[in-house]
Amino acid sequence: MIRNEMESDVNVKADLELTRLQEKINEISKEDLAELKKQVNMMNSLLEKLTARQDIKTT
Repeated sequence: MIRNEMESDVNVKADLELTRLQEKINEISKEDLAELKKQVNMMNSLLEKLTARQDIKTT
C-alpha cells in the first residue's frame, strides 16, 4: 500500500512538472511569435519604402 502511495505521489509530481514545462514552452512560443510578427512588420515597412522610392525613380 505504501508503495502505491509513493508511486502516486511521484506521478502527481511528474504531471505537475510536465504541466509547468508545457506552460513555459507555450510562453516562449508566444514570445517568439510576437518577435517574428514585429520583424515581419518591420520588413514590410522597409519594402513599402523601397517600393515607393522605385516608383519615384520611374516617374
